[in-house]
Amino acid sequence: MILSYLWQRYFFKETLKTFFLFLGCFYFVFALMDFSTHMQDFIQKEQIQIQQFFVYYGYQFIKRSDILLPLALLIASVKVLLTLNTRRELLSLQTAGLKLRTLLKPFFLLGILTVTFMYCNFQFFLPPATNFIDQFNYTHFSSKAKRDEQAKLHTWYLNDGSKIIYQSFDPVKNAYFDVFWIRSAHDIWRMKYLSSDPSKPIGEYVDHIQKTKSGRLEKTESFQSHYFRDLQWGHRMVQKQAIPTDNLSITRLTYSLFKDENITFHKKAEIQTFLLYKLVMPLLSLLIITAVSPFCVRYSRNTPIYFIYAIGIFGYILFYVFMDAAVILGKNRVLPPIVAITTPMIICSALFYYKFTKQTRT
Repeated sequence: MILSYLWQRYFFKETLKTFFLFLGCFYFVFALMDFSTHMQDFIQKEQIQIQQFFVYYGYQFIKRSDILLPLALLIASVKVLLTLNTRRELLSLQTAGLKLRTLLKPFFLLGILTVTFMYCNFQFFLPPATNFIDQFNYTHFSSKAKRDEQAKLHTWYLNDGSKIIYQSFDPVKNAYFDVFWIRSAHDIWRMKYLSSDPSKPIGEYVDHIQKTKSGRLEKTESFQSHYFRDLQWGHRMVQKQAIPTDNLSITRLTYSLFKDENITFHKKAEIQTFLLYKLVMPLLSLLIITAVSPFCVRYSRNTPIYFIYAIGIFGYILFYVFMDAAVILGKNRVLPPIVAITTPMIICSALFYYKFTKQTRT
C-alpha cells in the first residue's frame, strides 16, 4: 500500500511542502503583476467589492493552474530528488534492497493527484472561472476590454458552407455592425448593419460584391435595406458563439462533437482540438516525473544541479510552445486535430519512457 512506510511518507511530505511553496510563490508573482496592471481600476471604481476582488483572483488561480501546477511539480520533484541523491539517501535505501522504481512511487502519487485535479479543473472549475473573468474584465476594466473587443473579428461558420464576419454588436440597434457575408470567393455581401433576429435577416446599407470575368471583385448592387432570404442561422448558434470553445467543459465539448447535428465542419475541428487538448494536457504531470527522475537519481561526484533545473524549465516552456502551435494547427484544419494534439505528447512520452526504464532498471 502506498505511503505505508516511513520513507514513503517522508518523500511525499517533502515533495508536497516544496510543491506548495513554489506554487504559492509563482502565483503570488503573477497576482502581484496583474494587480499592478489593474491597480488604477481597482482604486477608482468603488463598485468593485472586496469579495469580488478575492473571487477574481481565486478564479485567476483556477485559470492559470494548468500551467502553474505542472511547473511547481517539476521544481519540487527535481529539488527533492537531487537532495536525496546528494545526501546518498537513495543509495542507502537501494542498498537495503529497494528498487529505484519503488522509491519513485511517492512522486508518481503526487503526479496522479495533480492529473486528477486538472481533469476536475477542466470539467468543473475552469468554465465558470473563465466566464467570470471575461465578464469581470469587460465590466470593470472597460477601456482595455473595449479595445480588445474592437480589435477582434467575430466569425460564424454557417451550415451551407458560407461564413459571416462582423466587427461588433450594437445593443442600441440590436444589430451586428460592419458585417461581411462571404458565400464564396466569387460572391460577397457587405453591410453596415445586420439585424440580430435570425427570422428577419435584414441588412442596412448593403453592397453586393462579385467577381467579374476579368477576375476582379467589383460592386454590382447597392441597397438601402435588403432582406436576405437565403441567410439562415439559429438562436442556438448565437448562444454557442457567445461562449468561446476553449471555455467549455469536457462533457460540453463531447456533447457538441457527437450530439450536435447542426455543427459545421470548421467548428467540429475546433471542438475536437480543444477536447483532445483537455484530455491530453493533464497527463503532462506524469510525463514530468518520468522525464526528470532519470537525470536526478544518477550517481556522480559532480551532479549538474543548475543545468538540470535550467533544462527542465526550458523543456517545460518549449513543450507548451509546441502544444500552443498544435492547437493552432488543429483548429484551423492544417493537420487533423488528433495528429496535431497527440503527436508532441506521444513523441516525448516514448523518448523519456525509454530513458526512464533504462535508468531505473535496477
